[in-house]
Amino acid sequence: MDKEQLNEIIKKYYNYDDMLKYKYKIDKDKNYNAIIIAPTWRPEFVFDKKSFETVELKRGRGIETYDILGENKAYLFMRIGKGVTSIYDNMLLLGNYECPFIFIGSAGSLKQEIIPGDILVPSISIASAESSTLFDNRFNSDNYKNTFPSDEHMLKTVHEICLSLGYDLKTGTVLSINSIIGEYFHLDDIIRLGYDAIEQETAAFNHCLQILEKAGIPLLCISDNSLQGSHYNEPFENKERYLETREKKLEKIISRI
Repeated sequence: MDKEQLNEIIKKYYNYDDMLKYKYKIDKDKNYNAIIIAPTWRPEFVFDKKSFETVELKRGRGIETYDILGENKAYLFMRIGKGVTSIYDNMLLLGNYECPFIFIGSAGSLKQEIIPGDILVPSISIASAESSTLFDNRFNSDNYKNTFPSDEHMLKTVHEICLSLGYDLKTGTVLSINSIIGEYFHLDDIIRLGYDAIEQETAAFNHCLQILEKAGIPLLCISDNSLQGSHYNEPFENKERYLETREKKLEKIISRI
């Protein structure tokens, strides 16, 4: 699919203005500094209320939208739920905005040197095949090779921002997989593929940027490390460094993009 084909689908099957107004409660003509896409995080997980005001636009089943205002900046924050289909079916309706898109979320490390609390930006995200293949007893590495590179200019921008802030930034290959249980079922095989980290949505996010012809970047906070025995569902009280990065560092990076 390209941008023209997408626009034909929206024109034929969607009442576009009503979708933005009633589904998301957002104004298609409003100017934002960036649109922030978050599967599960809420604004208060990232933005300090002392610096930024959060204005709730809509809180509904599956989709929440907020205006984040502060430091002479305005961000549209969308909490859209986990999974690839949610990225495609919501993000592809936002092509009228000229601002960059920022994805924020957690990822698990597949390398010893990448530890919880690290900031990681994918240089390339790899999309796994359909979720049903994750539960086949036989692991097929050919299902893990569909690649979507990150925006080189945005990657350079984030690197320079982190350098100016004194933050260590990790880059690497990130596997986007459709099921955490499926991931653990084939974890040893997945580790042998040699990728640096694993999560669910960044390949779809980068693919949407390609279709929309927009700038954007995923910002990931490492939450666990499979090689070190930690896992995604570990209690948050064991993740002090992760929480520090999510609650303090990401806001500073985003506000400078």
